[in-house]
Amino acid sequence: MKRQLTSKSGQDEYSHWAEWFFANRDLRTISPSSVVTVPAYVRHSVEESTLKSLREAIRLAPNNAKVLARLAQQLLWEKSGDKSSPWEEAALLSERAVVLAPK
Repeated sequence: MKRQLTSKSGQDEYSHWAEWFFANRDLRTISPSSVVTVPAYVRHSVEESTLKSLREAIRLAPNNAKVLARLAQQLLWEKSGDKSSPWEEAALLSERAVVLAPK
């Protein structure tokens, strides 16, 4: 099905969407109609360094060690609005970051 959908060289909206959908997820744009790539969006989210922006970056790049580590750090810096402790989540995120990028 992938081969069939991507082999059509149509310029219609559906062909464009199929091309985007099957593109390398680490390099494609964040949506079919966007010009912003996932790596650029993730870089911007890391620079912003809010819990919301870092969680969005993790959604788009779940194996990015830098984002995992930054989110763990941000969890410990910001005071959580709920009564749960950020320690467990921060520990899991930082452990995953070390597995992905030991150095």
